[in-house]
Amino acid sequence: MEWHFPNDHDGIIRIEPAKGSSRFVWPYLAPDVGYNQEMRWQYTRPDALAFEENDKSIQNAHRPGHWIIRFNTKVDKDGEIISANYGKFYGRIFINGSFEQPGHPGFAIRDGVIYINPEENERAMEFKSDYNLAKDSLPPAALLLP
Repeated sequence: MEWHFPNDHDGIIRIEPAKGSSRFVWPYLAPDVGYNQEMRWQYTRPDALAFEENDKSIQNAHRPGHWIIRFNTKVDKDGEIISANYGKFYGRIFINGSFEQPGHPGFAIRDGVIYINPEENERAMEFKSDYNLAKDSLPPAALLLP
């Protein structure tokens, strides 16, 4: 599965969970830089690497991950961000052809969740379940698969 963000300043970045005593493994704020405009997930045999580990644009769909996305990004004439929306998701990517139906994104998150913050320019990564745009914008199967 490939994602491509058409806006030059939109993108996705993989986050390594913070180590420590807190259960909150995300950075408090979404990063300013480091977003990839394209990301590809692929299935491989779990014991085989079919891609280079250092290629940050390809992720193994079997491996759970934590990602932050930035979208609806607007910049000024100097390329500085003046507005954007942020979201996060974690879990294993589940790709299945049976999801290929109108209105379905073609993927689901297994053992995880998607959170889209509706507040423009809000980079905080704290989860507010009653404030999640993903609830209304994605079908239930794409939000959570136990």
